[in-house]
Amino acid sequence: MSFQERLDLIGYEGEVPENYIDPITSCIMDVPCNTNSNTGTKIYDQQTLKNLQTNYAGRDPFNPGSPLAFKDINVSLQEDIARFVSNKEEEYQALKFPKI
Repeated sequence: MSFQERLDLIGYEGEVPENYIDPITSCIMDVPCNTNSNTGTKIYDQQTLKNLQTNYAGRDPFNPGSPLAFKDINVSLQEDIARFVSNKEEEYQALKFPKI
């Protein structure tokens, strides 16, 4: 289950840090990936990158003249997102099932 689906499941409607959001899909990234382009390093979700490779022929959609190359998975950011989602799930559980 994706991070977005996990938050949807608990009905979370609060703020999500902007750097956790894929700039194209506006969803929380499951596998944030660093990329290289002529405009610098950008971070997209891995699935978004796969779609860009297919739909934009490997070009940066925000700067079509610039090639967009996968660099590596941003493990640190992925761990931060996982921790954020887990904390929200724990908060939800605590509200729904308070300790007596």
